[in-house]
Amino acid sequence: MDSISREETVRQVKEAADIIEVVGEVVRLVRAGAHYKGLCPFHSEKTPSFTVNPQRRFFRCYGCGEGGDVLDFVMKYHSMTFPEALKALAQRYGVDLPERKMSPREKKKQDERSEVFAVNAFAAETFHGRLSGPDAEAARAHLAERGIPDEVVSAWRLGFAPDSWDFLTGLCRGRGCEEAAARAGLIVERRNGGHYDRFRNRLVFPVHDTAGRIIGFSGRIMGEGEPKYLNTPETIVFDKGKNLFGLHKNREAIRKAGRCLLVEGNFDLLSLVAAGIENVVAPLGTALTRSHVRLLKGYTGEIIIFFDGDAAGLKAAMRAAPLCLGEGIAARVAILPQGHDPDTLLREHGTDAVHELVEQASDLPEFVFDRLAETHGLSVDGKTRIAAELGQILREADPDPAAAAIFASHFASRLGITADMLITGRGKKARAPGGKTVSAAAEKTLPLKTRQLVEFLIIFPEYLQKFIKAGIEEVIQESRAQRILELLVRASGSGEPDAVHDRLLEAAGPDDREYLTALLVAAPDSSPDEAGKAAEEMLAWLERELHRKRQEELTRQIIEAQRSGDHARCLELMEKKRMMGRLPGAAGTGEGTVTPRRPQGEEK
Repeated sequence: MDSISREETVRQVKEAADIIEVVGEVVRLVRAGAHYKGLCPFHSEKTPSFTVNPQRRFFRCYGCGEGGDVLDFVMKYHSMTFPEALKALAQRYGVDLPERKMSPREKKKQDERSEVFAVNAFAAETFHGRLSGPDAEAARAHLAERGIPDEVVSAWRLGFAPDSWDFLTGLCRGRGCEEAAARAGLIVERRNGGHYDRFRNRLVFPVHDTAGRIIGFSGRIMGEGEPKYLNTPETIVFDKGKNLFGLHKNREAIRKAGRCLLVEGNFDLLSLVAAGIENVVAPLGTALTRSHVRLLKGYTGEIIIFFDGDAAGLKAAMRAAPLCLGEGIAARVAILPQGHDPDTLLREHGTDAVHELVEQASDLPEFVFDRLAETHGLSVDGKTRIAAELGQILREADPDPAAAAIFASHFASRLGITADMLITGRGKKARAPGGKTVSAAAEKTLPLKTRQLVEFLIIFPEYLQKFIKAGIEEVIQESRAQRILELLVRASGSGEPDAVHDRLLEAAGPDDREYLTALLVAAPDSSPDEAGKAAEEMLAWLERELHRKRQEELTRQIIEAQRSGDHARCLELMEKKRMMGRLPGAAGTGEGTVTPRRPQGEEK
């Protein structure tokens, strides 16, 4: 393929590929004007700085600098080469892809990766076929004992590696892929030459990447022997610290549920899947990593840590605290009753017991504090130790300044110290991670328009009821703004604004009180006419924003109806959207009906 035809093919693929669809599979995107925004999948952040422009077909993260087109995203996120990404998108969007001449280096790299994927696929089918053989009777009995039905065995392509040193080695040698099997970690080089099988007498679980390719295996020993679980070593396609067992198969269930159960092992996961609970993943014989949490953040906003109640399970749950805090993802802990794993809990008490545990799960920070209190007690010495460990969690997490402020403020009050002391370990005026003071950092977390609305109502609480009737509670999404609005509602009622301010300051927590006090002190004097005019402008914006959000929700429902093939529902929603008409006050301004992907877009 010459350079001109190659460029034309690449252009066709880029034009055919829907960058919002491709990115939206792994990043939760929110419409923001003409663009979409979300949390960057390539670095840790809590406030979205990752932007996708559907018109120009580009993405850009203003936090870490990653950017490019749809091909760049697929290459970066799925660890693909350029030819692999081009081929994947061409196949997905029906673009014919002529062969192109690659450089020797490109061809060698692509060939090696292709060979590893191919030999992994061959091994998976070989192991799966062997599971029905006479020497796999113990493996089949173990699956039956664990309650894993045949349909799950088939869907997950579980297999059996026989108790042989050269079973797979011999097959690969006969197929001419022995070296590829060695690069894939399936066989191991002998000191005196040749190879031997890595997986022997093991029940085998294939591991997929997010693109659905088999990248490695996890094997459980049948009978006596160590280690109990053996994983593929790190290869050119496999890194257990960056992949999760079950994510590829269960990602749609995770998206639909809005949360993900994180379990300890493969059988924990498969037992839940067999019981119909599919929003679950498991690490691959390694502790949870920040890469794991960042990976899950693209599919859900909440992780439920579902570990055994033994010492190892509790320790693993504790280690997850700085990772989740640092990545800005909500996390809760559902510890299984002592002596139970998901399999035994399901057998003895059914799925209702699992659902009940999940619903009653503790917030991860509260769980951590309670465990530390159990360990150290609440004496002066115990509180000192707790403060030191919580401070260490904060420093390891290095979270968004506002998250640090909220975490520190909440637990400092329970320890009888200041938030500054918890963050820094000293009693000096503290700075949150990033160098900003805690209160200033928290203030910066609110989008401009939201902050203007909230600050106006703080200064002029007499307008609160008008804004509530106009739908401010539906428009404001940020937790800090919602909290301040709730404080205002409780503090309002009868009385002059000064009385409302007194009740507001009395009800606010330390960090909110500092922010509110600074705002009220700095607020300029305004005449009733000026305040009334400002209120009219903000109420007009609020009306337009509420209308826009409701139209966005209708658009989201229309897209879902189109994808599910529910044409009647689609027509019903489209008519409803048409009847809503244009945004109020949009005539002549260019603010027409918008079609965002999700309903909680925000104006910055």
